[in-house]
Amino acid sequence: MEATNAAARTATTVCVTGAGGFVGSWLVHRLLAAGRYKVHATVRDPGGAKNAHLAAMSGAAERLRLFGADILDGGAVAAAVAGCDGVFHVACPVPDYALADPEAEMLAPAVKGTMNVMKACSEAKVKRVVVVSSLSAVLENPAWPEGKAMDESCWSDVEVCRTTENWYCLSKTLAELEAWDYAKRTGLDMVTLCPSLVIGPLLQSTVNASSGVLVDFLKGDRLVKMKLRNFVDVRDVADALLLVYETPEASGRYICNSHPRHVSAVVKLLKSWYPEYKYATKFVHVSDEPSFNSKKLQALGWKCKPLEDTLKDSVESFRKNWYCLSKTLAEQEAFDYAKRTGLDVVSVCPSLVIGPLLQSTVNASSSVIVDCLKGDREVKLKLRNFVDVRDVADALLLVYETPEASGRYICDAYARQVSDVVEMLKCWYPTYKHATKFVQVSDEPLFSSKKLEALGWKFRPFEETLREASNPSGHQVSWIEQAAPCPVCPSF
Repeated sequence: MEATNAAARTATTVCVTGAGGFVGSWLVHRLLAAGRYKVHATVRDPGGAKNAHLAAMSGAAERLRLFGADILDGGAVAAAVAGCDGVFHVACPVPDYALADPEAEMLAPAVKGTMNVMKACSEAKVKRVVVVSSLSAVLENPAWPEGKAMDESCWSDVEVCRTTENWYCLSKTLAELEAWDYAKRTGLDMVTLCPSLVIGPLLQSTVNASSGVLVDFLKGDRLVKMKLRNFVDVRDVADALLLVYETPEASGRYICNSHPRHVSAVVKLLKSWYPEYKYATKFVHVSDEPSFNSKKLQALGWKCKPLEDTLKDSVESFRKNWYCLSKTLAEQEAFDYAKRTGLDVVSVCPSLVIGPLLQSTVNASSSVIVDCLKGDREVKLKLRNFVDVRDVADALLLVYETPEASGRYICDAYARQVSDVVEMLKCWYPTYKHATKFVQVSDEPLFSSKKLEALGWKFRPFEETLREASNPSGHQVSWIEQAAPCPVCPSF
């Protein structure tokens, strides 16, 4: 413990913006694993469930501090950057809905957010700032010699981006150009990294846009663009960011691309490994992406993983919690549709729902309690979140009937250790076998239902819910005896 505290005292302090995202999460993971960094991590909601994976990382308790900061809030950004030796600017405000006004909704925020970070770096006198740009700031250049691999000297043509309404490319290009202009005027030591399409295993609980491209290959209901694409592993991007930060002679821009591969070849590989998925059947042929040169980054010692490893690790990370992925994608699609059409949508996100049954069959969440009552099932020992099914029904009616209800509502009532639940059941029902096979797994994060409670939502005591969910009287005896493990919900 003393050695750990000593390391924390001597560690270099760096700030990571957008730390809860795909690239940001892996960068924080790498920084903490290195053992020589204290990390100021900016996220929009430090207490939110979507950022719980950061606090769970090894070394986080001693060397990670979360800051609630939107990069469009200059003061909040400055507070996170204060006292830091270096900054990694990963965050990028990208709307997840159809743009009515691209200038106001994407271009201005991208530039303003980057400039807020740059100014905060100057004020804090950081030694180096590393900005995550994109190959999108490189590839839209019709004047580049045909057949020549694009390198760091190539920039996307701003007017071409405007004409073709390629707003993402334009936003990344303008943000990087403004950053370089500021760095040259102020003498700020800045390096930029321009990765291609970033894929790889997820650390965060939500599906980011680039990972969504791979998910589309695995599903049969999405239109997939057939072309030569450039890919890079998220872990290799994190390594590249750390490399250019720690290498004194690193300067300028660095293209970070590892594998050009045709989409048809990627789908074929995935089918050979995972034949059970539906896979995309709707395709549209579009122009191939250009080729890129990562030799400048490789000259610093950067290496990349084989694409096959990246693809397998990506899918395996999806498979570990396919249920979470399916729920996330469905909710994201629903809100995207609502924003485009003006449909009034509210979502309720309950934890593990338990309570008395009205139906004659045993649902997946109720089987968690059944497993605790039976001696032939392996039970996962961890902190779990529960909510009574009747309280969920009340919450659904409440958000429907409350005119001002909007957005998402977490619906969670209790956090209890499964071991405590088993002991309570043993006390109440000593004649049952009860679980004897256990496996210790990571605790679930804690959730806040304050937004729902502010509408007037209340929930029953946990003991009442558990007793009525498990009461082995009357017809419930049969379902306790007959219930089988859920075959499609491994998290249960």
